[in-house]
Amino acid sequence: MTNTGVTRSSVRQARSFLAYGAGPMVGLVTAPLLARALGPNGRGEFAAIMLVITVAGAVASFGIPAATSVFVSRGYPVTEVNRISQATSLVCAVPVYIAVVLYGRLVAERLGLSWPVLAVFYLAVIASASVQSRRGLWQGSGQIGRLDLERAVYATLRLLGVVLLFSVGSQSAPAFAASSLLAFLVASSVIWTRLPSRRPAMPAEPNSQSVAAKGAIGPTRSRDEAVSRHSFMRYSATAAVGTIALVANSRLDQVILPSLTTLQEFGFYSVAVTLAEVPLIAGTLLARDLIRRAVAEAKVKDLLRRTIATQIIGVALVVAIAVLLFPAVPLLYGDAFRPVIPATLILLMATVITMYAQGLIAILQGRGRPAKSSVASVAGLVATVMGYVYVGLGATAIDAAFITLVTQGVTLVAASLLLRFGGASEQLAINKVRGK
Repeated sequence: MTNTGVTRSSVRQARSFLAYGAGPMVGLVTAPLLARALGPNGRGEFAAIMLVITVAGAVASFGIPAATSVFVSRGYPVTEVNRISQATSLVCAVPVYIAVVLYGRLVAERLGLSWPVLAVFYLAVIASASVQSRRGLWQGSGQIGRLDLERAVYATLRLLGVVLLFSVGSQSAPAFAASSLLAFLVASSVIWTRLPSRRPAMPAEPNSQSVAAKGAIGPTRSRDEAVSRHSFMRYSATAAVGTIALVANSRLDQVILPSLTTLQEFGFYSVAVTLAEVPLIAGTLLARDLIRRAVAEAKVKDLLRRTIATQIIGVALVVAIAVLLFPAVPLLYGDAFRPVIPATLILLMATVITMYAQGLIAILQGRGRPAKSSVASVAGLVATVMGYVYVGLGATAIDAAFITLVTQGVTLVAASLLLRFGGASEQLAINKVRGK
Protein backbone atom coordinates (compact mmCIF):
# COMPACT_ATOMS: atom_id res chain seq x y z
CA MET A 1 0.00 0.00 0.00
CA THR A 2 1.35 3.47 -0.91
CA ASN A 3 1.94 6.25 1.60
CA THR A 4 -1.08 8.06 0.19
CA GLY A 5 -3.21 4.97 0.69
CA VAL A 6 -2.00 4.60 4.27
CA THR A 7 -2.73 8.27 4.96
CA ARG A 8 -6.24 8.05 3.54
CA SER A 9 -6.93 4.88 5.52
CA SER A 10 -5.69 6.54 8.70
CA VAL A 11 -7.86 9.58 8.08
CA ARG A 12 -10.92 7.41 7.52
CA GLN A 13 -10.19 5.44 10.68
CA ALA A 14 -9.73 8.61 12.72
CA ARG A 15 -12.95 10.04 11.31
CA SER A 16 -14.84 6.88 12.23
CA PHE A 17 -13.49 6.99 15.76
CA LEU A 18 -14.60 10.59 16.14
CA ALA A 19 -18.05 9.88 14.72
CA TYR A 20 -18.70 6.67 16.62
CA GLY A 21 -17.03 8.07 19.72
CA ALA A 22 -19.28 11.12 19.63
CA GLY A 23 -22.28 9.12 20.84
CA PRO A 24 -20.64 7.60 23.94
CA MET A 25 -18.86 10.87 24.70
CA VAL A 26 -22.15 12.74 24.53
CA GLY A 27 -23.51 10.06 26.85
CA LEU A 28 -20.73 10.87 29.31
CA VAL A 29 -21.46 14.59 29.09
CA THR A 30 -25.22 14.31 29.34
CA ALA A 31 -25.35 11.55 31.95
CA PRO A 32 -24.54 13.91 34.86
CA LEU A 33 -27.12 16.38 33.56
CA LEU A 34 -29.76 13.65 33.39
CA ALA A 35 -28.78 12.36 36.82
CA ARG A 36 -29.06 15.79 38.45
CA ALA A 37 -32.26 16.69 36.60
CA LEU A 38 -34.08 13.40 37.14
CA GLY A 39 -32.47 11.74 40.16
CA PRO A 40 -32.07 7.95 40.47
CA ASN A 41 -35.79 7.25 40.00
CA GLY A 42 -36.18 9.54 37.00
CA ARG A 43 -33.01 8.13 35.50
CA GLY A 44 -34.54 4.68 35.81
CA GLU A 45 -37.70 5.86 34.07
CA PHE A 46 -35.64 7.35 31.23
CA ALA A 47 -33.76 4.05 30.88
CA ALA A 48 -37.01 2.06 30.87
CA ILE A 49 -38.00 3.97 27.75
CA MET A 50 -34.74 4.27 25.84
CA LEU A 51 -32.98 1.00 26.61
CA VAL A 52 -35.99 -1.14 25.73
CA ILE A 53 -36.23 0.67 22.38
CA THR A 54 -32.54 -0.01 21.73
CA VAL A 55 -32.86 -3.72 22.42
CA ALA A 56 -36.19 -4.21 20.65
CA GLY A 57 -34.98 -2.27 17.61
CA ALA A 58 -31.99 -4.56 17.28
CA VAL A 59 -34.15 -7.67 17.67
CA ALA A 60 -36.64 -6.34 15.11
CA SER A 61 -33.85 -6.00 12.56
CA PHE A 62 -33.83 -9.83 12.41
CA GLY A 63 -30.37 -10.14 10.86
CA ILE A 64 -31.48 -8.01 7.90
CA PRO A 65 -28.68 -5.40 8.23
CA ALA A 66 -26.06 -8.15 8.08
CA ALA A 67 -27.67 -9.70 5.01
CA THR A 68 -28.00 -6.28 3.37
CA SER A 69 -24.34 -5.50 3.94
CA VAL A 70 -23.12 -8.86 2.68
CA PHE A 71 -25.29 -8.90 -0.45
CA VAL A 72 -24.31 -5.35 -1.40
CA SER A 73 -20.63 -6.08 -0.79
CA ARG A 74 -20.93 -9.09 -3.10
CA GLY A 75 -22.08 -6.83 -5.92
CA TYR A 76 -25.85 -7.29 -6.07
CA PRO A 77 -27.92 -4.26 -7.20
CA VAL A 78 -28.29 -1.76 -4.36
CA THR A 79 -31.85 -0.82 -5.36
CA GLU A 80 -33.02 -4.42 -5.28
CA VAL A 81 -31.33 -5.16 -1.98
CA ASN A 82 -32.83 -2.01 -0.46
CA ARG A 83 -36.34 -2.87 -1.62
CA ILE A 84 -36.22 -6.37 -0.17
CA SER A 85 -34.52 -5.32 3.07
CA GLN A 86 -37.00 -2.53 3.83
CA ALA A 87 -40.06 -4.68 3.12
CA THR A 88 -38.66 -7.45 5.28
CA SER A 89 -37.80 -5.03 8.08
CA LEU A 90 -41.38 -3.82 8.31
CA VAL A 91 -42.76 -7.36 8.42
CA CYS A 92 -40.36 -8.30 11.23
CA ALA A 93 -40.64 -5.09 13.24
CA VAL A 94 -44.42 -4.97 13.75
CA PRO A 95 -44.68 -8.23 15.76
CA VAL A 96 -41.71 -7.15 17.88
CA TYR A 97 -43.41 -3.83 18.60
CA ILE A 98 -46.58 -5.62 19.73
CA ALA A 99 -44.56 -7.89 22.02
CA VAL A 100 -42.68 -4.93 23.50
CA VAL A 101 -45.91 -3.04 24.20
CA LEU A 102 -47.29 -6.06 26.04
CA TYR A 103 -44.07 -6.35 28.05
CA GLY A 104 -44.24 -2.61 28.68
CA ARG A 105 -47.41 -3.15 30.67
CA LEU A 106 -45.51 -5.36 33.10
CA VAL A 107 -42.72 -2.78 33.37
CA ALA A 108 -45.23 0.02 33.88
CA GLU A 109 -46.94 -1.84 36.73
CA ARG A 110 -43.65 -2.80 38.36
CA LEU A 111 -42.08 0.67 38.19
CA GLY A 112 -45.22 2.78 38.44
CA LEU A 113 -45.01 4.25 34.93
CA SER A 114 -47.66 5.12 32.33
CA TRP A 115 -48.28 2.21 29.96
CA PRO A 116 -49.83 4.34 27.16
CA VAL A 117 -46.80 6.65 27.24
CA LEU A 118 -44.46 3.68 26.93
CA ALA A 119 -46.52 2.29 24.03
CA VAL A 120 -46.19 5.56 22.09
CA PHE A 121 -42.44 5.75 22.65
CA TYR A 122 -41.97 2.12 21.64
CA LEU A 123 -43.16 2.96 18.10
CA ALA A 124 -39.55 3.97 17.58
CA VAL A 125 -38.76 0.23 17.41
CA ILE A 126 -40.21 0.08 13.89
CA ALA A 127 -38.25 3.14 12.75
CA SER A 128 -35.06 1.72 14.29
CA ALA A 129 -35.33 -1.54 12.33
CA SER A 130 -35.77 0.36 9.07
CA VAL A 131 -32.81 2.65 9.75
CA GLN A 132 -30.53 -0.27 10.62
CA SER A 133 -31.34 -1.95 7.32
CA ARG A 134 -30.53 1.26 5.49
CA ARG A 135 -27.20 1.44 7.28
CA GLY A 136 -26.41 -2.00 5.92
CA LEU A 137 -26.50 -0.59 2.37
CA TRP A 138 -23.86 2.01 3.16
CA GLN A 139 -21.71 -0.44 5.10
CA GLY A 140 -21.83 -3.03 2.33
CA SER A 141 -20.84 -0.45 -0.27
CA GLY A 142 -17.88 0.59 1.85
CA GLN A 143 -19.03 4.23 1.83
CA ILE A 144 -18.84 4.61 5.59
CA GLY A 145 -18.46 8.38 5.50
CA ARG A 146 -22.23 8.74 5.37
CA LEU A 147 -22.59 6.47 8.42
CA ASP A 148 -20.00 8.55 10.26
CA LEU A 149 -21.93 11.71 9.43
CA GLU A 150 -25.18 10.21 10.69
CA ARG A 151 -23.57 9.28 14.00
CA ALA A 152 -22.06 12.72 14.41
CA VAL A 153 -25.34 14.51 13.65
CA TYR A 154 -27.24 12.32 16.09
CA ALA A 155 -24.73 12.93 18.87
CA THR A 156 -24.79 16.68 18.30
CA LEU A 157 -28.58 16.94 18.27
CA ARG A 158 -28.92 14.72 21.33
CA LEU A 159 -26.46 16.88 23.24
CA LEU A 160 -28.29 20.06 22.29
CA GLY A 161 -31.63 18.58 23.33
CA VAL A 162 -30.44 17.49 26.77
CA VAL A 163 -28.66 20.78 27.43
CA LEU A 164 -31.75 22.75 26.40
CA LEU A 165 -34.12 20.76 28.64
CA PHE A 166 -31.68 20.90 31.54
CA SER A 167 -31.24 24.65 31.15
CA VAL A 168 -35.01 25.25 31.39
CA GLY A 169 -35.24 23.09 34.51
CA SER A 170 -37.13 20.14 33.06
CA GLN A 171 -37.49 17.13 35.37
CA SER A 172 -39.56 15.00 32.98
CA ALA A 173 -38.03 11.72 31.85
CA PRO A 174 -40.45 11.44 28.88
CA ALA A 175 -39.37 14.90 27.71
CA PHE A 176 -35.71 13.89 27.66
CA ALA A 177 -36.59 10.61 25.92
CA ALA A 178 -38.62 12.44 23.27
CA SER A 179 -35.68 14.76 22.65
CA SER A 180 -33.32 11.82 22.06
CA LEU A 181 -35.73 10.06 19.72
CA LEU A 182 -36.29 13.24 17.72
CA ALA A 183 -32.52 13.57 17.32
CA PHE A 184 -32.38 9.98 16.08
CA LEU A 185 -35.07 10.54 13.45
CA VAL A 186 -33.54 13.78 12.16
CA ALA A 187 -30.04 12.28 11.99
CA SER A 188 -31.28 9.22 10.10
CA SER A 189 -32.31 11.50 7.24
CA VAL A 190 -28.60 11.65 6.36
CA ILE A 191 -28.67 8.09 5.04
CA TRP A 192 -32.09 8.45 3.40
CA THR A 193 -31.32 11.30 0.99
CA ARG A 194 -30.09 8.86 -1.65
CA LEU A 195 -28.94 5.30 -2.20
CA PRO A 196 -25.22 4.59 -2.05
CA SER A 197 -23.45 4.21 -5.38
CA ARG A 198 -22.39 0.70 -6.19
CA ARG A 199 -18.71 -0.05 -5.86
CA PRO A 200 -16.50 -2.67 -4.15
CA ALA A 201 -16.66 -2.48 -0.38
CA MET A 202 -12.89 -2.46 0.12
CA PRO A 203 -9.69 -3.92 -1.32
CA ALA A 204 -9.09 -7.56 -0.61
CA GLU A 205 -6.46 -8.72 1.83
CA PRO A 206 -3.16 -9.48 0.09
CA ASN A 207 -3.01 -12.93 1.67
CA SER A 208 -6.46 -13.81 0.39
CA GLN A 209 -6.83 -17.15 -1.32
CA SER A 210 -10.30 -16.41 -2.65
CA VAL A 211 -11.45 -14.89 -5.88
CA ALA A 212 -11.73 -11.63 -3.97
CA ALA A 213 -7.94 -11.39 -3.86
CA LYS A 214 -7.86 -9.95 -7.36
CA GLY A 215 -9.36 -6.64 -6.42
CA ALA A 216 -12.62 -6.64 -4.51
CA ILE A 217 -14.53 -8.52 -1.92
CA GLY A 218 -16.31 -11.20 -3.82
CA PRO A 219 -16.96 -11.40 -7.54
CA THR A 220 -18.64 -8.43 -9.18
CA ARG A 221 -22.23 -9.16 -10.10
CA SER A 222 -24.12 -7.79 -13.05
CA ARG A 223 -26.11 -4.63 -12.34
CA ASP A 224 -29.15 -6.37 -13.78
CA GLU A 225 -28.78 -9.56 -11.74
CA ALA A 226 -31.81 -9.94 -9.50
CA VAL A 227 -31.54 -10.61 -5.80
CA SER A 228 -33.19 -13.84 -4.77
CA ARG A 229 -35.67 -12.99 -2.00
CA HIS A 230 -35.40 -16.57 -0.79
CA SER A 231 -31.60 -16.38 -0.55
CA PHE A 232 -31.77 -13.01 1.19
CA MET A 233 -34.33 -14.22 3.71
CA ARG A 234 -32.44 -17.43 4.35
CA TYR A 235 -29.26 -15.53 5.13
CA SER A 236 -31.19 -13.03 7.29
CA ALA A 237 -32.95 -15.76 9.23
CA THR A 238 -29.70 -17.60 9.84
CA ALA A 239 -27.93 -14.42 10.94
CA ALA A 240 -30.92 -13.34 13.03
CA VAL A 241 -30.36 -16.00 15.65
CA GLY A 242 -26.85 -14.73 16.29
CA THR A 243 -27.82 -11.07 16.00
CA ILE A 244 -30.68 -11.37 18.46
CA ALA A 245 -28.64 -13.49 20.84
CA LEU A 246 -25.69 -11.06 20.64
CA VAL A 247 -27.95 -8.11 21.40
CA ALA A 248 -29.59 -10.06 24.18
CA ASN A 249 -26.18 -10.82 25.66
CA SER A 250 -25.34 -7.12 25.70
CA ARG A 251 -28.77 -5.65 26.49
CA LEU A 252 -31.06 -8.31 27.89
CA ASP A 253 -30.08 -7.25 31.38
CA GLN A 254 -31.55 -3.81 30.70
CA VAL A 255 -34.81 -5.35 29.51
CA ILE A 256 -35.24 -7.94 32.26
CA LEU A 257 -33.98 -5.84 35.16
CA PRO A 258 -36.93 -3.38 35.28
CA SER A 259 -39.25 -6.30 36.04
CA LEU A 260 -36.99 -7.59 38.84
CA THR A 261 -35.76 -4.54 40.69
CA THR A 262 -36.70 -1.07 41.91
CA LEU A 263 -36.74 2.08 39.81
CA GLN A 264 -33.81 3.47 41.82
CA GLU A 265 -31.66 0.36 41.38
CA PHE A 266 -32.39 0.37 37.67
CA GLY A 267 -31.35 4.02 37.56
CA PHE A 268 -28.02 3.12 39.14
CA TYR A 269 -27.46 0.33 36.64
CA SER A 270 -28.35 2.47 33.63
CA VAL A 271 -25.69 5.00 34.64
CA ALA A 272 -23.13 2.22 35.10
CA VAL A 273 -23.94 0.93 31.61
CA THR A 274 -23.54 4.43 30.13
CA LEU A 275 -20.06 4.75 31.61
CA ALA A 276 -18.90 1.23 30.75
CA GLU A 277 -20.16 1.36 27.16
CA VAL A 278 -17.87 4.18 26.05
CA PRO A 279 -14.98 1.88 25.06
CA LEU A 280 -17.37 -0.18 22.93
CA ILE A 281 -16.91 2.39 20.18
CA ALA A 282 -13.73 0.43 19.51
CA GLY A 283 -15.67 -2.84 19.49
CA THR A 284 -18.21 -1.44 17.02
CA LEU A 285 -15.51 -0.25 14.65
CA LEU A 286 -13.57 -3.48 15.06
CA ALA A 287 -16.59 -5.58 14.12
CA ARG A 288 -17.48 -3.29 11.22
CA ASP A 289 -13.98 -3.56 9.81
CA LEU A 290 -13.62 -7.29 10.38
CA ILE A 291 -16.92 -8.29 8.76
CA ARG A 292 -15.78 -6.64 5.51
CA ARG A 293 -12.20 -7.86 5.66
CA ALA A 294 -13.24 -11.41 6.51
CA VAL A 295 -15.01 -11.76 3.15
CA ALA A 296 -11.56 -11.70 1.57
CA GLU A 297 -10.59 -14.94 3.34
CA ALA A 298 -7.55 -13.62 5.22
CA LYS A 299 -6.40 -15.67 8.21
CA VAL A 300 -7.86 -14.78 11.59
CA LYS A 301 -4.50 -13.80 13.05
CA ASP A 302 -3.90 -11.48 10.10
CA LEU A 303 -7.32 -9.91 10.54
CA LEU A 304 -6.67 -9.23 14.21
CA ARG A 305 -3.17 -7.95 13.48
CA ARG A 306 -4.47 -5.43 10.96
CA THR A 307 -6.93 -4.06 13.51
CA ILE A 308 -4.54 -3.91 16.48
CA ALA A 309 -4.75 -0.11 16.75
CA THR A 310 -8.51 -0.29 17.31
CA GLN A 311 -8.03 -2.93 19.98
CA ILE A 312 -5.41 -0.87 21.82
CA ILE A 313 -7.64 2.20 21.86
CA GLY A 314 -10.53 0.18 23.28
CA VAL A 315 -8.46 -1.23 26.14
CA ALA A 316 -6.93 2.18 26.85
CA LEU A 317 -10.38 3.72 27.18
CA VAL A 318 -11.37 1.03 29.68
CA VAL A 319 -8.32 1.73 31.82
CA ALA A 320 -8.85 5.50 31.69
CA ILE A 321 -12.48 5.27 32.79
CA ALA A 322 -11.63 2.86 35.61
CA VAL A 323 -8.98 5.25 36.95
CA LEU A 324 -11.23 8.32 36.80
CA LEU A 325 -14.33 6.59 38.12
CA PHE A 326 -13.87 7.13 41.86
CA PRO A 327 -13.38 10.90 41.85
CA ALA A 328 -15.65 11.59 38.87
CA VAL A 329 -18.91 9.90 39.91
CA PRO A 330 -19.57 11.81 43.17
CA LEU A 331 -18.29 15.03 41.60
CA LEU A 332 -20.39 14.89 38.44
CA TYR A 333 -23.40 12.82 39.45
CA GLY A 334 -23.67 13.56 43.15
CA ASP A 335 -23.23 11.40 46.25
CA ALA A 336 -26.57 9.68 45.59
CA PHE A 337 -24.96 7.85 42.69
CA ARG A 338 -21.94 6.37 44.54
CA PRO A 339 -23.48 2.84 44.29
CA VAL A 340 -22.81 3.09 40.55
CA ILE A 341 -19.04 2.64 40.97
CA PRO A 342 -18.76 -1.13 41.77
CA ALA A 343 -21.18 -2.09 38.99
CA THR A 344 -19.29 0.09 36.50
CA LEU A 345 -15.95 -1.57 37.30
CA ILE A 346 -17.43 -5.00 36.69
CA LEU A 347 -19.05 -3.85 33.44
CA LEU A 348 -15.73 -2.36 32.25
CA MET A 349 -14.16 -5.81 32.51
CA ALA A 350 -17.10 -7.18 30.55
CA THR A 351 -16.58 -4.47 27.92
CA VAL A 352 -13.09 -5.72 27.05
CA ILE A 353 -14.43 -9.24 26.61
CA THR A 354 -17.38 -7.97 24.58
CA MET A 355 -15.10 -6.11 22.18
CA TYR A 356 -13.24 -9.28 21.23
CA ALA A 357 -16.37 -11.42 21.19
CA GLN A 358 -17.99 -9.02 18.71
CA GLY A 359 -14.87 -9.09 16.57
CA LEU A 360 -14.71 -12.88 16.34
CA ILE A 361 -18.44 -13.12 15.61
CA ALA A 362 -18.02 -10.52 12.86
CA ILE A 363 -15.33 -12.69 11.25
CA LEU A 364 -17.69 -15.65 11.19
CA GLN A 365 -20.44 -13.52 9.66
CA GLY A 366 -18.08 -12.04 7.09
CA ARG A 367 -17.11 -15.54 6.01
CA GLY A 368 -20.76 -16.12 5.17
CA ARG A 369 -21.26 -18.39 8.17
CA PRO A 370 -24.00 -16.70 10.19
CA ALA A 371 -25.18 -20.00 11.67
CA LYS A 372 -21.82 -20.57 13.35
CA SER A 373 -21.69 -17.02 14.65
CA SER A 374 -25.17 -17.60 16.05
CA VAL A 375 -23.96 -20.53 18.14
CA ALA A 376 -21.57 -18.28 20.09
CA SER A 377 -24.26 -15.69 20.73
CA VAL A 378 -26.82 -18.28 21.76
CA ALA A 379 -24.35 -19.74 24.26
CA GLY A 380 -24.07 -16.32 25.88
CA LEU A 381 -27.83 -15.87 25.81
CA VAL A 382 -28.36 -19.12 27.68
CA ALA A 383 -25.88 -17.95 30.31
CA THR A 384 -27.77 -14.65 30.65
CA VAL A 385 -31.14 -16.32 31.16
CA MET A 386 -29.70 -18.79 33.66
CA GLY A 387 -28.11 -15.94 35.58
CA TYR A 388 -31.35 -14.01 35.99
CA VAL A 389 -33.30 -17.15 36.86
CA TYR A 390 -30.78 -17.75 39.64
CA VAL A 391 -30.89 -14.17 40.96
CA GLY A 392 -34.67 -13.69 40.63
CA LEU A 393 -36.62 -10.82 42.18
CA GLY A 394 -34.64 -8.23 44.07
CA ALA A 395 -31.71 -8.23 41.64
CA THR A 396 -29.26 -5.38 42.16
CA ALA A 397 -27.05 -3.44 39.79
CA ILE A 398 -24.05 -5.48 40.92
CA ASP A 399 -25.90 -8.75 40.31
CA ALA A 400 -26.72 -7.64 36.77
CA ALA A 401 -23.12 -6.55 36.16
CA PHE A 402 -21.74 -9.94 37.23
CA ILE A 403 -24.22 -11.74 34.98
CA THR A 404 -23.08 -9.59 32.04
CA LEU A 405 -19.43 -10.39 32.77
CA VAL A 406 -20.05 -14.14 32.81
CA THR A 407 -22.25 -13.95 29.71
CA GLN A 408 -19.63 -12.16 27.63
CA GLY A 409 -16.99 -14.61 28.77
CA VAL A 410 -19.09 -17.55 27.61
CA THR A 411 -19.69 -15.83 24.25
CA LEU A 412 -15.98 -15.17 23.70
CA VAL A 413 -14.99 -18.74 24.52
CA ALA A 414 -17.65 -20.14 22.21
CA ALA A 415 -16.64 -17.84 19.33
CA SER A 416 -12.97 -18.76 19.81
CA LEU A 417 -13.75 -22.46 19.68
CA LEU A 418 -15.84 -22.03 16.54
CA LEU A 419 -13.02 -20.20 14.80
CA ARG A 420 -10.49 -22.75 15.97
CA PHE A 421 -12.42 -25.91 15.16
CA GLY A 422 -15.37 -24.72 13.07
CA GLY A 423 -13.62 -24.44 9.72
CA ALA A 424 -13.85 -20.65 9.48
CA SER A 425 -11.18 -20.60 6.79
CA GLU A 426 -13.20 -22.63 4.33
CA GLN A 427 -14.57 -21.12 1.14
CA LEU A 428 -17.39 -18.64 1.59
CA ALA A 429 -20.60 -20.35 2.55
CA ILE A 430 -22.58 -17.54 0.98
CA ASN A 431 -22.16 -19.40 -2.30
CA LYS A 432 -24.43 -22.04 -0.78
CA VAL A 433 -26.89 -19.32 0.15
CA ARG A 434 -27.04 -18.42 -3.53
CA GLY A 435 -27.82 -21.99 -4.37
CA LYS A 436 -24.49 -22.70 -6.03
